[in-house]
Amino acid sequence: MKAVLKKIGWSAVITFAPIIGITALMLIGGLLYDRFGGGVRLYREIGATPWHCPETKIAADRSERYTDEEIAAAIRSVMDTYEKDWYAYNEVYLLELTFDDEFDLSAHRADNAGSERIYLRSVLKCGYSYDMAGTWGRGRVYDCGYWTLEKNSDGTWYCLGWGQA
Repeated sequence: MKAVLKKIGWSAVITFAPIIGITALMLIGGLLYDRFGGGVRLYREIGATPWHCPETKIAADRSERYTDEEIAAAIRSVMDTYEKDWYAYNEVYLLELTFDDEFDLSAHRADNAGSERIYLRSVLKCGYSYDMAGTWGRGRVYDCGYWTLEKNSDGTWYCLGWGQA
């Protein structure tokens, strides 16, 4: 009787161990793909990898209100803010950054009359991370956004943040 139970015990282990192992591997693979599989998709779409940010296309038209140096300083301020605070945050990628007088003038509002502000249009792409669900749209492109910058007393620009038009 003991020999029969021993045979049944080992045969059950031999039968169910591979099934349990394969199931565990499939679950782990599914969880990893859900977490990191979006990275493959991002690479195909915009060339982003965990160690490489896609290049930002920067364009600036001549302005009647600002000098080329002021516009370049505003662009540098946005890029510094993006690289320091945004790039590592939830896979948000800055794809385009543009200055043009028409957009800048349309973005000025009456409540900004007391300060000198500049507005730069931007296109952002969000990643596919599970963290994106609450804050940003997973995989969404925000093409109607802009960065707001305010001129400091020393002539430098301070980036107030990003918004949507």
